Amino acid sequence: SVAGLPLEDEWMRAFMPPPLADGTLAVQIVSSGPDTDASPLKSGLLEMLYTARKNVFIQTPYFTPDDSFLDALRIAAGSDLDIKLMLPGKSDNPLVQAATCSYARQMLNTGVRVYMYKGFLHAKTIVFDRAAASIGTANLDYRSFSLNFEINAFIYDPDFAAQCEDAFLRDLDNCIELDEDWFERLSPFTRAAYSAARLLAPVI
Repeated sequence: SVAGLPLEDEWMRAFMPPPLADGTLAVQIVSSGPDTDASPLKSGLLEMLYTARKNVFIQTPYFTPDDSFLDALRIAAGSDLDIKLMLPGKSDNPLVQAATCSYARQMLNTGVRVYMYKGFLHAKTIVFDRAAASIGTANLDYRSFSLNFEINAFIYDPDFAAQCEDAFLRDLDNCIELDEDWFERLSPFTRAAYSAARLLAPVI
């Protein structure tokens, strides 16, 4: 019962109708926000990163993560996992885009392969080992981890994860892979702007 009302009451059925079909996927809905000191969404992503054994494919429009997430990516890449990070070539926020590029360069030095999509990318998807995936509202940034109300679905199903991974691999056809030479070809002013924007990452 809920609030003393039996579930079979007509009033309750109106607000909690029976499911239309039996589900076949294991789905965990995880939310987070400034109303709690914990960060369950980030914790869930970190747990998946630390337990991955083969590969992790990431798509995110904003990439300004905190040190704990950067360390997890560094450790995963150093453990010979295939870590691919896909970022937008165009952004709706130039300041965040500049900071994102600064973090992307750091990732190259850890062994993460970084790709820039030729256009705007708003997908917020992470696929782990072709076995599980996380899709939702959260970017990989300070605001999503600490300040914003966010919600993600963690789907534990190889068939669904395979579809997400295949979509990621198709998107690679519309990307360029970044390397140190790509960053060195940027003007000194642009590189300085990237570094300056990174200082503002916790608040942008």
